Amino acid sequence: MTVLDDAGEPQYLIKTHEDVTDRRQTESRMAHMAYHDGLTDLPNRAAFLQALAQMIEACAGTDEEFAVLCVDLDGLKEINDVFGHAMGDKVLIEVAQPPAGLRARRRGGPALRRRVRIDHRRQAAGRRHRAGRTGRAMRWPRNSRSTARRSAPAAPPASRYFRTTARTRPSLLANAGAALFRAKAKSRGSISVYEPEMDQQIRDRRVLHQDLSMAIKNGELSLYYQPQAASGATVASSEVIGFEALARWLHPVRGFVSPGDFIPLAEESGLIVEMGEWILREACREAASWPVPLQIAVNLSPAQFMHGDVVSLVHSILLETGLAPDRLELEITEGVLIEDFDRGLALLRRLKALGVRISMDDFGTGYSSLSYLQAFPFDKIKIDRAFVMNLGRNPQSAAIVRAVIDLGHGLEMSIVAEGVETQEQLGFLSEEGCDAVQGYFIGKPAPIGQYAALVGRSVVTGMEPARKIG
Repeated sequence: MTVLDDAGEPQYLIKTHEDVTDRRQTESRMAHMAYHDGLTDLPNRAAFLQALAQMIEACAGTDEEFAVLCVDLDGLKEINDVFGHAMGDKVLIEVAQPPAGLRARRRGGPALRRRVRIDHRRQAAGRRHRAGRTGRAMRWPRNSRSTARRSAPAAPPASRYFRTTARTRPSLLANAGAALFRAKAKSRGSISVYEPEMDQQIRDRRVLHQDLSMAIKNGELSLYYQPQAASGATVASSEVIGFEALARWLHPVRGFVSPGDFIPLAEESGLIVEMGEWILREACREAASWPVPLQIAVNLSPAQFMHGDVVSLVHSILLETGLAPDRLELEITEGVLIEDFDRGLALLRRLKALGVRISMDDFGTGYSSLSYLQAFPFDKIKIDRAFVMNLGRNPQSAAIVRAVIDLGHGLEMSIVAEGVETQEQLGFLSEEGCDAVQGYFIGKPAPIGQYAALVGRSVVTGMEPARKIG
């Protein structure tokens, strides 16, 4: 403001100043936060979608191409479970930082925390090479003294890569998801290129999931029974001591659906909890009706231990069906104890207190089985078929099977070998003192009517219809 003298001439100026530095810095931070992840400082989804739209527009009507590269950090869940989310956050921050992290690899397009980046290159081979370089650079942690490096299971990130001619943002992201799904199904560290048939595979899987849900409700599932026999030198001398109940699905259109297809789907979707309850109830009901009181073995999923009260469920089914507890054998894998060791152990002890038998299934295929045998007195150990099938082919399998039998007997646990398909395998197991055997050489899974004589029934009744759940 100009101040005049008496003559009206400028005498001096009055000026005021306001420091807006803090306000401008705050505005700048807020603008940055709107488009960046708070933990890693990588561009967020909003920034990515904006950049993707710009890239699509820039390439429209030209011969330019670009690809979206998805990079998934394998093993992060294990880090969070074992060391806590604070350590998991440190791993994410380290992956995002220079010199070899995502930030240093984002030339040509934005990188963001949710596993997606744009790669603007002309050659497909160049894209695949870059995908591999990105995956190798992100093998975590780079600091060899890191706690996670020293203590966590090795789990390098896997590069998931796709290239597509899709020109819309939703199509690009959907195709990226399809390629990521395929790469995960392969193995860690794999690179997958999007192909149109992936869409159909994903759609088929979703349809199969819906069909399975309806099959459980509509009673399309049934139980087959596979004999378990006391180990003898021959089939004739191997006396059947029980059966394992196995779920089968007769689809009205597809026909018989392989358990290898629908059981993993049930596990992933959570349908295994409802299905497992039906299997347990139906198997106990069937076994309770046998004149000959043979054992009945039923698999329990880790999901059944995590959701609901599995002990109360088993107890109520035993009371409902009238099956003697000592005739029921519950087969579990180490996944029951991996999720929550203390809780899983407590539940197993409560189940054993009911009078049922507990067996460790797929023994030898995990990494902590020995510690579990020390912590809980299993009644039985089941040797996985992967070891039995190689008996007679290599000495390593024979040594492993022999050691497991000796180990089990030393712990006063009985041993059953799965996947017995030849006389040579049966003879070896009998000679080594294996307590029981199971496999096609003893008997294939079939409706209980085909084993009527073994359970004390005089008439073959054929396959009985499955009862609806609920």
